Amino acid sequence: MATSESPSSENTTRAQDAASIYVDRGWTSPLPLPVGRKATPPDDTTGNKPYVDHDELGTLWTDADDRANLAVRMPVVDIDGVPHEVIGIDVDQYGNKTGADTLRELEAKWGTLPPTFMSTSRDPGTGSGIRFFLVPAGKKWVGKPGPDIEIIQRTHRYAVAWPSVVTWDKGPVEPPRVYQWYAPDGSPCDPPPLAALAMLPETWRDGLRKGDAVAALDVIEFADDTAALEWLEATVHGYRKPMTPVLDSVVRKLSDNVIGGAYDAMILAVHEIVRLGAEGHEGIGLALEQARRIYFEEVLGANDGEARRDTTTAEGEWHRSLTGAAEKLRAELDNGHRQISPVGLDAASFAVDLDAFQERMLEIVASRISPIDTRDYDLSDMGRGLVFNAAVGSNLRPVLGGNDWCYWDTQRGALTRLDPRAVQRRFWSVATIESYKHTAALLEKDAQDEENEGRTERAESLRKQACSVHTYGVKSGDLKNRRAGLESAHTDHPDEINPEQFDREKRTLGVANGVLDWTSGAVVLRKGTPEDMILSSTAVPYEPGATHPLFTEYLDTFLPDPAVRRYVRKVLGYALVGGNPRRRIVFLKGGTSTGKSTLIEGVQAVFGDYATTFEPNALFRAKRDGGPSPELLAVFPRRAIFASEVGNRNRLHADVLKRMAGNDSVTARALYSNHMVTATPMFLPIIATNSMPTIEDADEALDRRLLVLPFEQTVPKGTDKDELKSVPEALVALFAWLVEGLGDYLREGLDEHVPDVVDVFRDEAMGQLNAFRRWATSTFEVDKSAPMSKRVTADFAWAYFDGQRGAWPRELREIERDDFKVRMRALYGNQMSRKVTVRKHDGTPERKTITVYETPIVLRNSTESE
Repeated sequence: MATSESPSSENTTRAQDAASIYVDRGWTSPLPLPVGRKATPPDDTTGNKPYVDHDELGTLWTDADDRANLAVRMPVVDIDGVPHEVIGIDVDQYGNKTGADTLRELEAKWGTLPPTFMSTSRDPGTGSGIRFFLVPAGKKWVGKPGPDIEIIQRTHRYAVAWPSVVTWDKGPVEPPRVYQWYAPDGSPCDPPPLAALAMLPETWRDGLRKGDAVAALDVIEFADDTAALEWLEATVHGYRKPMTPVLDSVVRKLSDNVIGGAYDAMILAVHEIVRLGAEGHEGIGLALEQARRIYFEEVLGANDGEARRDTTTAEGEWHRSLTGAAEKLRAELDNGHRQISPVGLDAASFAVDLDAFQERMLEIVASRISPIDTRDYDLSDMGRGLVFNAAVGSNLRPVLGGNDWCYWDTQRGALTRLDPRAVQRRFWSVATIESYKHTAALLEKDAQDEENEGRTERAESLRKQACSVHTYGVKSGDLKNRRAGLESAHTDHPDEINPEQFDREKRTLGVANGVLDWTSGAVVLRKGTPEDMILSSTAVPYEPGATHPLFTEYLDTFLPDPAVRRYVRKVLGYALVGGNPRRRIVFLKGGTSTGKSTLIEGVQAVFGDYATTFEPNALFRAKRDGGPSPELLAVFPRRAIFASEVGNRNRLHADVLKRMAGNDSVTARALYSNHMVTATPMFLPIIATNSMPTIEDADEALDRRLLVLPFEQTVPKGTDKDELKSVPEALVALFAWLVEGLGDYLREGLDEHVPDVVDVFRDEAMGQLNAFRRWATSTFEVDKSAPMSKRVTADFAWAYFDGQRGAWPRELREIERDDFKVRMRALYGNQMSRKVTVRKHDGTPERKTITVYETPIVLRNSTESE
């Protein structure tokens, strides 16, 4: 609660005096800042460093200028014997920053925040300021939960607070801004005691929590930048070599982000560069040089003539960031928390040769396998399998539901699948054959020891065993023995991977160079962790902004309309989201040589493990009657499933289509099995077609699920066009395009910014789904300008249809009036009553009630003439 003293009383206007008040109220580390500035506190007093002790804190303030500003680190406090920490939700709402809007979005998702104490130098009515809350101690919290909001926490940032006065913030501040505390009721107040802060609600804690905090490491500091750089050069691979594409993307991202917040962007980039160097990415020397140049050009005003730092301040910030990142890496190495990658990832191989990259990783995994003593295992296929499992340990694990294995790729941060042939080729010999040879050598040594002791008979017996084991090991390399032994190992492994437990988070995606994550709303690329539970991966890496002439030519040829192109991008980007939350089925409709098959084959190639093909008649058939559904089990976990060459000869069923695209649980069983699997399909069906399939029972609910994308640009037959799927670099560009579409979907949804041409094309396609719709669309046309007296009434439509019933095929002759009403409503909306004036045969006017459809329709001219 607020104190009774005046918030700005004369005896507390100096920051030195205010520091004592903060300490008395539990804020254990109030730090001096330069006069008029928000940065920077004394060296080694923030970040994952211990709090400054009482004596050192006194020295810092004694040495500080009398006009110094004040910053507080987020403290730790016991509340009723339970350790808590303070975090600050820092909302920026000024200029082009919209943190208050982001806060409202987060409150809509996690609930309204309780009133608490806030500190700001701006008008509190705008929403700008830092709101302080208590949270359980020992947790890590996300740094940026959304645009223009940051989470200030013990190990990240600090809060500038009363009685600070800001006269410089990326330029002169006129008039100066004065920091002030505000109580939960909005009134100005003194710094609050920690126990008075509100507790952050559990839903917010769940939304912001990253995991448990890592204990502080013993850090040995570098004397200067040169010492840190020399240590990095001696420690990581390829320090002075060209940058890998991943490092290059970090530098390019810094160049983009430095404008919005130079200091934070620089810190993130430096730590990321050092981490990537530890993981084997060559070229961090050049990356750090470029990052320093970008930062200094921005803050010293080289880009826009507006200096935001003096040289001394900029040098100090760079020094703390660089040495801090290097010190952290050295401490992690010294404490066994990290290992330097045993291979270097050079620019060329990382950019284009993913197969070579995987071979390097397999070499790393193989190097961790040591032969074992096989004397406790039977000489049998089962024994070979047990030997293999014991030798490989946790380095390889079998995947249930097939014959694949997987390993943890430390570079990408992902589980990576291997088929049995790859396992045999890379690991069978080093784990199994070498174990038998190792055992034979042990037996030979034992025989020599026995012989030295004069026990020749025993020595001879051991030598025979050694020879037998060695021969058995050599024969274990025979194809038949390898297969049988590996199958046994797969069956008997004690720690298998169950795919049903993986890839369930719909807002993350395993990619060839990490994990795409949009759980916070923005799409980011990061390294994966075991907690992601991701087993699948795309076939290509994600490189933001990637382009390729072949893909550009494809877009210019087949999707020349910018609005249509953007909408197609959004729809196909939506397929990256798991679970098909909008319950859609996508058709790419067009004639031959219109590029639709080329595109979906390319998209399928990009999706890798997340995609497969399907046979619509098998998957969408009307009745299953509890029979086996192997085709359904095969597509359950995919994000997108693809079909081509579908037309009106394919008869699909609306109920099944709605169920498969309904985000509801579906039950299926495999061939020759009574085990029933119940799961929610993760896939979006995407179908390329020349003409729409026949769906006799199509209704309004199905219509809402169908998206039809127009492909109407043709190339002459025989034109030589390279296929996207066969050019890896073009697929990388396609993937970057799809992720842009994902961003469009996350911002807009699917039903916004739909081009008119797409709406018209879809309506025409909906009219071709069955014989009735073909009759209706050939008989009536939409005319929004038609007067009410000219519009087709419900009674006339039925009478017109019923009067021609004898000429219709059977599926139309069987339609009765209630069914007719439902089908017309699906096409033209509900019926509605309207009053109109008509003239009788004698010419006198008469008011009459007619029933028409919501969509105004009239008879087509050709029909009227008939």
